[in-house]
Amino acid sequence: AVTVLDVGCSIGTFAIEMAHRGFNAFGVDLDETALTIARELADEEGVSPGFVLGDAADFSQSHGAIDIAIAFDIFEHLFDDQLGAMLVALRRQLAPGGSLVFHTFPSELDYLLFWGDERAAAFLEPFKDAEPAHFDRLVKTYAAMRNAWEVLNTGQTHSEKIAPTSHPNPLSAERLRAILERAGYELELYETGQLYGLEPEI
Repeated sequence: AVTVLDVGCSIGTFAIEMAHRGFNAFGVDLDETALTIARELADEEGVSPGFVLGDAADFSQSHGAIDIAIAFDIFEHLFDDQLGAMLVALRRQLAPGGSLVFHTFPSELDYLLFWGDERAAAFLEPFKDAEPAHFDRLVKTYAAMRNAWEVLNTGQTHSEKIAPTSHPNPLSAERLRAILERAGYELELYETGQLYGLEPEI
């Protein structure tokens, strides 16, 4: 059977769904309370994925190689060095031909430019039909200006301001691609898009 690991599974949403679909499903998390809830939900659903308390880096030592690792909304909680270490550890545990499927939110520029400020997009609205490469440069310039303004007003960059929060490391597509490549991954499909509405956290 194909082994699927839900990394940072919390209450086990993906592990339970994968078990429903007939996979050899596991969830791993450091939160014992969340895993207790995950086991209760799995019982209610009539499936029995394995739930492991601990670090995903040690999973394969006791449970074998991973065919598919799922990491949804995990990356943004880790700083670059932590994320890189986790990705390297996961890659070493993947079976030949194994895959990592991930989603991360929010993106770096969304968090800097638009989080909690509905007016922030007004400046960019007139340029929405520009060539993508030109619009990308404009967005990055606008972000740099807003970041400079934040430093002038608070003495902190946006990254410094959000470091103590639960999402300390929103990633740009370019940064994430570089981290994945340094960790030894080959990107087969890589898409960006906005799935959620933005609500301020800080």
